[in-house]
Amino acid sequence: MVYHCLSFSVSTRYVYWKLYSNFGIPITYGHEELTVCEDIDQVHAVVEKYPPYQPIFTKMSYGETQMLDEGLFMKKSCITFLLIILMQFQYAVFFGYIRLREQEMRNLMWISECVAQNQNVEGS
Repeated sequence: MVYHCLSFSVSTRYVYWKLYSNFGIPITYGHEELTVCEDIDQVHAVVEKYPPYQPIFTKMSYGETQMLDEGLFMKKSCITFLLIILMQFQYAVFFGYIRLREQEMRNLMWISECVAQNQNVEGS
């Protein structure tokens, strides 16, 4: 988004600052620095401060305006999504296991109350 904002005047770039995400590594200070960048070299200098974003610009030398490699973005996002899914999968498994154990205990309580009241329990 920063590359697209470079072609606009400074006043409209501050409007784009509101569109930046409110999470991630370059929050607040990084966004402010990116907003005042006037050319691609300044963007490179700001992004180099954040290690996760350095590989994006390693293929480009200073002053180049070529399009960034979409495959690199897709690979990075796939790795991030995989890690998110794996992390959520781990917590979801524990949460689900606990919930299933709670349901199992409720079922056992229901069966024990039926037995105590001499009621027939239908089903398995």
